[in-house]
Amino acid sequence: MWAPQIEALSKNYRCICIDLWNHGQSDILPLHDYSIEQCAKDYWEFSQALGLKEFAFIGLSVGGMIGAHLALNHPEAVKALALVATFVGEEPEKSKDAFDELLQTFSDTGNFSEDLVSDVAPYFFSPKTYQKNPPIVQDFKKALADMPGTSMPGIVDLGRAILIKRQSLLDRLPELSIPTLVMVGSDDLPRPPSESKLMAEKIKSAKLAIIPDAGHICCLEKPERVTQEIAELLRRI
Repeated sequence: MWAPQIEALSKNYRCICIDLWNHGQSDILPLHDYSIEQCAKDYWEFSQALGLKEFAFIGLSVGGMIGAHLALNHPEAVKALALVATFVGEEPEKSKDAFDELLQTFSDTGNFSEDLVSDVAPYFFSPKTYQKNPPIVQDFKKALADMPGTSMPGIVDLGRAILIKRQSLLDRLPELSIPTLVMVGSDDLPRPPSESKLMAEKIKSAKLAIIPDAGHICCLEKPERVTQEIAELLRRI
């Protein structure tokens, strides 16, 4: 997902890309009763196992939620934060219902069938991306379809912990004083720009960037602009 940014930024920075449980090369989720707080603790332990004393955290969607926890709980280590296509408030009831229905469909299906992939993909991309860059959409669909069925139970558990049970961090955002980038695509359906605006207003050090003609995965839809914004954030450290 972050391949374009890693290719560009790794020329000047050490870039570490972490797979969530049940994603990529990570193991199966070890706990059934999981939480976003536990996920952040896992990431912190991972950073310490790597010997990282100071780092910037760039997180999209779930990654941004994890990054907010890390930055608030470990200000001595997190020196810059990017909250991309994410929201750290409590999930709105309407969204909870929609996500709950979607996760139940995942659970019932047991794998990413062709029909399920086709139903899910529009949530991740701007309509402009479908029109102007269909290969990105096809690559995303293929990546979903290639995920093994054994990953599905953990993905559902993780989704419920993060999307349904998440507690709000909005009241703590004013504690952040590090350079912070709040970025979102103008056409993001799961995480509309209004949520990013609300977060940015609560962080004194925040810059708000709304990426035109991009959806939820703006880092792939508009890679040059997203890379530019992240590079600018890192220069603020």
